[in-house]
Amino acid sequence: MREPRTLILVMIVMVLLGTASAVTFFLQRRTDSGLDPAMVESFRTRIRAWWILLTVLAVALTLAATISSLVSVHLLTILRANGVTLAVAVALGALVGPAQVAARTVETAIARRHHPIGTKIASVSFVALGLSALWAGLPLIPIALACYGAGIGLESIARGTLPLALFGATGYATLMGRLAVPSLLAQAAAPWIGAILLERAGASGTLAVLASIALFNVALTGGLVWLVHRRRAIAPSVPG
Repeated sequence: MREPRTLILVMIVMVLLGTASAVTFFLQRRTDSGLDPAMVESFRTRIRAWWILLTVLAVALTLAATISSLVSVHLLTILRANGVTLAVAVALGALVGPAQVAARTVETAIARRHHPIGTKIASVSFVALGLSALWAGLPLIPIALACYGAGIGLESIARGTLPLALFGATGYATLMGRLAVPSLLAQAAAPWIGAILLERAGASGTLAVLASIALFNVALTGGLVWLVHRRRAIAPSVPG
C-alpha cells in the first residue's frame, strides 16, 4: 500500500513545482501583472535553485544506492574472482557490517558539530577509497572493505539528515518519498546490471566501473556543497 501513496505524493509535489515554475515563467513575460519585476525574478531564481539542488541530491543518493545494492549482492563473487577462497571471502565480507555500525556510532557522537553535508562527503569519500583500493589490487582488502562499510553506514544517515537540513521539516515525508523513487528503482536494477558486468567485463572491470561511479559521486557531492553555499547566498527559504 505504501508504493501507490508514495507515487501519488511524488506526483502532487511535482505538479506543484511545475505549476510554480510555469507561473513564474508567465509572470516574467507579463509587463502588466502589477508585481515588482525584482520580486518575480527572485522567486524564479529560488525555484530554479531548488530544482537544481534537488536533482543533484537525488542523483547523488541514487548512485550511492546503486553501488550499495550491487556490491551487497556480488561482493563474494568479486572477491573469489580475485583469488580469495570462499571461507576467506565470507570472513572479509563480514567486515562490512561492523564497519557500518562503527561509522554510525562515531557519527552519532559528533553529529551536532557539523552540517549533514559533511556526513555525505565522508560517506562518498570512504566508498570511493574502498572500491578504488579493491580495484587497484592493493593487498589491503580488509581495510578497503572497512572503508567501504563505513561509507555505506554514513550514507544511511546522510540519506535522512541531509534532505532535512537542506529543505526543512515542512513536506519532509513527501520529499523523502520523491527521493526514494529513483533510488529504489536503481537498487532493483543494480544486481542485474552487476551480473551483466561480471559476465562481460569480469571482476576487475566491474570494480573499475564501481570505482568510477564512486569517484564521480565524490565530484557530484562537491558540486552539491557549492550549490548549498550558493543557495544560502540567494535565499534560505524553500518554496512550498
